[in-house]
Amino acid sequence: MKSQLTAEHIPPQNAFNKGQVKIYNLIDSTLAGQPSWDNSNIFGEISQNGFKLYTLCSNCNNKTGSWYGLAYGDFVRQVEPVITIHKGKPNEMYSGIVKETYPLRVFKQILSMFCSVNYGFIELDPLRKFVNQKEACYELSDFRVYTYIQPTRECKIIPLQTKLTHNADMSEIYSQERMSEISVYPLGFILSVGSLNNSELVDITDFAKCAYGNKCDVELQIPVKERNSPYMGDFRTKGKITGDGDDI
Repeated sequence: MKSQLTAEHIPPQNAFNKGQVKIYNLIDSTLAGQPSWDNSNIFGEISQNGFKLYTLCSNCNNKTGSWYGLAYGDFVRQVEPVITIHKGKPNEMYSGIVKETYPLRVFKQILSMFCSVNYGFIELDPLRKFVNQKEACYELSDFRVYTYIQPTRECKIIPLQTKLTHNADMSEIYSQERMSEISVYPLGFILSVGSLNNSELVDITDFAKCAYGNKCDVELQIPVKERNSPYMGDFRTKGKITGDGDDI
């Protein structure tokens, strides 16, 4: 008999995922006929206790939460003050040290979130196996994880898709990149199959090489990025999206 699925908070509750959230989809914003960053008049479902998905049984949910969730919450709470320092200004670089953190635990919590967002995608089965092995640490050859500062409280969850990059007249495809994105306050993440081309984001995949019990200080330089578009990996400012002139 299959176990009943339980509510999994993405990200964990201790990482600023409590309280009321409004959930809507791309179709809602497209039909609204308003800028992609303006959700004021879009109908959506209200959740009173953070954003959740029903993709894990209670055993797996409790297990990954106890193994990795506390370390992840501590990690993002140390990064969060950068929002005040930079006042959400895009393309500035956060430089700082996250003290006494567990890199592998943080990384596996991020992978756990991507596995839930991509429930049913067999491409991520190797990552599911890795997450379920508490003490396992090794180099991930087929996947990369990138991060950036996400200064707003708006969350964007995008399952695995193929992003095509064209030339100016759309006649030629320059690259095809397979990726998924979780954009949540105060950190956004992109999981890619293979490396991204010309990425300005920070690759944290080497966190996977650390031992489970390895606690250390981690020096980071992470760019602050805007997420005004509903599309994956799109960090254009509002002016660039609308074509109304200079970036704003």
